[in-house]
Amino acid sequence: MLYRLRQSISRFMYGRYGIDRFHYFLMILFLIIAVANCFVRTFLLQLLQSGLLVYMFFRVFSKNIYKRSRENEWFLRGKSKAVDFINFQKNKASDKSHCYKKCPHCKSKLRLPRKRGRHTVECPRCKKDFKIRIFR
Repeated sequence: MLYRLRQSISRFMYGRYGIDRFHYFLMILFLIIAVANCFVRTFLLQLLQSGLLVYMFFRVFSKNIYKRSRENEWFLRGKSKAVDFINFQKNKASDKSHCYKKCPHCKSKLRLPRKRGRHTVECPRCKKDFKIRIFR
């Protein structure tokens, strides 16, 4: 009995997209909104919760695998950028012996020793010189 049920579900899901990282993110977001809706009880949260649930099921059962994988890639790129930004800010806050400046030409982030005064810096990426002023 259990084997036949498993086989029928497997046949039904064949050619469908299934579950990925973006689905897990949407599920966590759904649960957060559901908990918030228990306390606040607004129609907007209930509508958002229902919309997320419908979208999650739509993604799981979709046969357009190319579009769903592109959505997942978009999500993973955004997540990677957010994690990199948070890690950079954390390192920047804990590093007391260096300051961080942007190159005005190529916009790359430079880690410079914290020495007071005016300095001329050569960007290692674009090889252009520019002047900076470090206060503390």
